[in-house]
Amino acid sequence: MFCSSKSLITLGTAFFIMAFPFTSMAAASTINEVSLDITSADRTVSGDGNLDIVVTTDSDMYYLDKVYDIDEPDGDFRDIDRPTLVVRIKADDSYTFTNQSIKNIKINGTNGTVIGGLMNETDIKIYIVFDALKDNSSNHSLNVIDLNVNGLEWDKTNGTVRWDKVSEADNYQLKLYRGSGLVRSFITKDPNYDVSAYITKEGKYSYQVRAVTDSSLKGTWKKSDVIPVTSEEAAKISFGKSKMGLEGPGSRWQFKNDKWYFMNESGNMVTGWISWKSKWYYCGNDGAMYTSTTTPDGYKVGSDGAWVE
Repeated sequence: MFCSSKSLITLGTAFFIMAFPFTSMAAASTINEVSLDITSADRTVSGDGNLDIVVTTDSDMYYLDKVYDIDEPDGDFRDIDRPTLVVRIKADDSYTFTNQSIKNIKINGTNGTVIGGLMNETDIKIYIVFDALKDNSSNHSLNVIDLNVNGLEWDKTNGTVRWDKVSEADNYQLKLYRGSGLVRSFITKDPNYDVSAYITKEGKYSYQVRAVTDSSLKGTWKKSDVIPVTSEEAAKISFGKSKMGLEGPGSRWQFKNDKWYFMNESGNMVTGWISWKSKWYYCGNDGAMYTSTTTPDGYKVGSDGAWVE
């Protein structure tokens, strides 16, 4: 919580109100720089329109507590004459903000300017305006898109990962790791994924996921807990899920619910005949690959899905 003892620090044309805590905190590492990534949808605001933005940070020392927009003065800052972004940041345990923190606020991506804020040792509240919304004569507005992913879980019994659905997301980008090494990357529209086909060896597995939109806005990568998997457990999890020739670097095949699907470069499911590594495979209207059967146009495919010539 911000406290009542305050002082004013001027940084160029912006100012920060310092709210000092009543009691000193235990020794902690100091944060000397704050870096925010602000991205906007790939379009220009003109006339009546919105500026859609996403705010992220990859810091391990602090995190985004709240991000919202205002279009008129609030109780902490009165110099508001256009749509303004408010970003509240909290320091992680064992870290504190200092005067140096607010002197080194960096905004990457969309062209924004810090016009002021409020801070103490554990919190910083920043007010940011954007050149795209400078023309007050137009009915512009600022729209903060929440792409924050939460609730990351593992189901070790069947190799499924899941997370809470993000209402603003069109897709999710997923990365599976064994130790520090990347095993596979995936794209999915669902807030869950079956990665069992890729848990084939002993190791410590984890995953990262972020939400994305069709307008190329991307949220922050979130990391899961690490789960240890023995060689025996890996064999049980991946049993019957791996098919030689569909995996490996550059593969766009994805295994889900005991079936294989092929994704194009945009992450969309492909149907019909697919040429992959000098073999032909057939995916039905639901996207699932045919195996050990005859395709609608009369060709036989084997147990591995490949056309039997």
